[in-house]
Amino acid sequence: MEQKIESDEMGCSLLIETGFDHPSTITEITGVNATQIFVKGGQYYSASTKVAIPGKVYERNLWELKSEVFYGHDKIFINHAVESMLKIFDLKENEFKEVFKKYPTSILRCYAYYYQLNSYFHFTTEILSRLASYNIGIEFYIYSLNEDEKEKE
Repeated sequence: MEQKIESDEMGCSLLIETGFDHPSTITEITGVNATQIFVKGGQYYSASTKVAIPGKVYERNLWELKSEVFYGHDKIFINHAVESMLKIFDLKENEFKEVFKKYPTSILRCYAYYYQLNSYFHFTTEILSRLASYNIGIEFYIYSLNEDEKEKE
């Protein structure tokens, strides 16, 4: 029986909590369409099944933009996902700076699922400067899903 080899995966999501404003406000300011919006009081859906969960509603207004997703075992690092998001910001630099100032709880959430090895990320001073110019927080969720490593424990 052939062993299934999983592919490493990396990406980012920009999450902007809009307080009392409708999430579409972000699209109006930036001209960038959200991947998803969540409206406070709206029906809550399971992220995995997309089925409505009876009696559960969204508790906040949220605008989400997902980056390109990167797959593979070689030549991919979480840097690429961050850089792809920065390219979007840079196209509408003044507008995104306005949004991040108006909605200071904005966050860039990055994730990586590693199956083959535990990779790394390295941000150049240029990337760090660009991120700092937007005054936005960044979170990392990094998972090693290599079964061989788990068996050694």
